[in-house]
Amino acid sequence: MSMTPEEELVALISEEQRGLRRILFSGFMALMLVIAMSVTLGIYYYQVSQNLTRESRILTEKSATLEKQAFNIRRDVDAQANSISDQKHAISQAYEEIRLSTNTSADGVSTTDGLEAIRQYLHYGNQSLSNQRLIDGLARSAGDAPEVRLAQGVAELVAWDLSARSLDRDGTELPEHLDRAERAFEALREDENLSALAHNGLAQIRFEVASSARSNYTDSDCQDVFEMVAESRSDDGYSPQPLYWQAACQRKTGRAEDALRSFALSLRVTQGGQFAAGNDSRFVLTLRMNAFHGLGTVLIATADETEDEALSEARELARSSCRSSEGDEGSPTMVLARACLLDAMELRRRLGQTDNQISGTGENLSFTYLWDEQFDRAFDHAETVERTGVFAWNELVRAIAARAIGSDAEARDAMRNVELFDDPTSFNICEIRNLLRDETYASAVEIMAEAYPEFEPQCAQQS
Repeated sequence: MSMTPEEELVALISEEQRGLRRILFSGFMALMLVIAMSVTLGIYYYQVSQNLTRESRILTEKSATLEKQAFNIRRDVDAQANSISDQKHAISQAYEEIRLSTNTSADGVSTTDGLEAIRQYLHYGNQSLSNQRLIDGLARSAGDAPEVRLAQGVAELVAWDLSARSLDRDGTELPEHLDRAERAFEALREDENLSALAHNGLAQIRFEVASSARSNYTDSDCQDVFEMVAESRSDDGYSPQPLYWQAACQRKTGRAEDALRSFALSLRVTQGGQFAAGNDSRFVLTLRMNAFHGLGTVLIATADETEDEALSEARELARSSCRSSEGDEGSPTMVLARACLLDAMELRRRLGQTDNQISGTGENLSFTYLWDEQFDRAFDHAETVERTGVFAWNELVRAIAARAIGSDAEARDAMRNVELFDDPTSFNICEIRNLLRDETYASAVEIMAEAYPEFEPQCAQQS
């Protein structure tokens, strides 16, 4: 039976409604599926994000560990290379001495010859094989004469030097060699003839302590050095090696003007008398190198000091002794300081030292540029030094100079190295204070505070 138009219209509307319901149901199901998939993906991506965060943290920690290891390895490699270089030259020198002194016997050593060898060792650091044999021969002599006991103490110092050991950072007692040497010297402090040499030996032991990582030039340990050096003066005056120990302690503890005089006096001794030009043995070159290095450094530290007669004399000695500085740009004192430092570097080359060892003096040139506010030159030189090794002072200078010239990337690179040093005391910030102008020192303290939040400089006020 055919449908009326009204029925057909109703049927059509019903069909369309059923289709619309199917579409709505399908859409709802699709929406629910999308929601379910979104929730599932959200959970999945959250887990992935957490895993990535954890992995990123682990990788960051591993990266920091690897960076620290690479930093330490680089420093260790430099130290080993320096040691190998020193050993190579020591072996070469020993061979030459053996060839030249095969007739020197340790048996039947005269007291006069033994004492002269002791003086050469204590006064000038002469560790030649012939001197060692004479000292050892006198130390093995029969009897208990004061000269024999002195030789026994010096023999212990020589044995300590040859061991190439250093004092334990956390130790409190002296190693056996130094302990036996100290006891031998202490017993001779009142001896009318040998007191000066005994105090010289004690000064060397005190300096071993003061210059070690155990002390790092504390005021109290350096005061012990000053007292022993003062007692070691003989009728002929001070000898250069004790003067170097005294000057090094004065410099490290901020007594810059005193250090300048001590270094100048040490240089004067090594340039006259038996040390006149032409005497180029290694121990003489080393004494001169130390004197030039010290002079150049303390010239920076005393740039603002009011000149008195003694200071004027020390500066005049530096001007007459250090290389010509014509053509160099900067303040007169900084130009002179660079001249002395360059002489020290040249002597390091003559001694056959490595580039890393030469930079032990070279890094101080940057302070002359900082003092004259030549930040570009300071940064360029610090970059050159960094290519030869990682030094605490140099990395701090790199950071200071990079910030001053607005080189953010280079400043960050230097800061990473500053942070990688194990101990902030490695920077000896109180000595650096004497090598920088006030505003530059403030920048140094700011950098140290960023790298070591718990570190606060404890610098005694200098008179």
